[in-house]
Amino acid sequence: MVSVVIGQDNTFAAANAFASKHASVGAVLGRLARIHSGRNIGRVLDGPLAIQNAGFSNGSSIATISDTNQGVLHDKGYIFLRKIPNKSGLYFNSDPNCAPLANDYNSISRSRAILKAVRLTNEVYSDYINDDPELDATTGKINVAEAKALQEAIEKKISDNMLVGEKEISAVKATVNENSNILQTKRQGIILRVVPKGALEGIDVSLSYATTI
Repeated sequence: MVSVVIGQDNTFAAANAFASKHASVGAVLGRLARIHSGRNIGRVLDGPLAIQNAGFSNGSSIATISDTNQGVLHDKGYIFLRKIPNKSGLYFNSDPNCAPLANDYNSISRSRAILKAVRLTNEVYSDYINDDPELDATTGKINVAEAKALQEAIEKKISDNMLVGEKEISAVKATVNENSNILQTKRQGIILRVVPKGALEGIDVSLSYATTI
């Protein structure tokens, strides 16, 4: 997971010669530490940043960069500071990763959420290493009760940690591959599907007068 930050705190830069052209990576990490894994660092409802005088890593102020050019930088996948109309303070534009838009992990929030799910999966299934699951006598494959236990164990773990309280994902579903040949391969396949939270970067409103409502 790689992201490129080009926003800087111009007040800090002016007061510290060594940071005349820096990037506010610390501010990004600080915001990430405050929010859950499935949330965008640019979420307006989380409030403005402590930075008051925003600029870019080349030393310019955001006031000198047009909205159009800021849009170009945004579309190229850079992280920087911006103002929101009718809101005081500064916010991050979004949380892009260096990945194509079609990639499932094209943002920090998407990557953090799936990595947390990976960690939780490892915590659960490491307990089953070298276990001796009962097999179905007629097929030689894992029996229904054992398969259900494996599914429920990981679904409960992820649900308890990522769906209860602040929801970091939208849903999770585990499916045990009942055709895995444990006797021959000593391995059991499991498909784990996670539905992420949505990514709402804009709202399109059609506004007009009407004679009736």
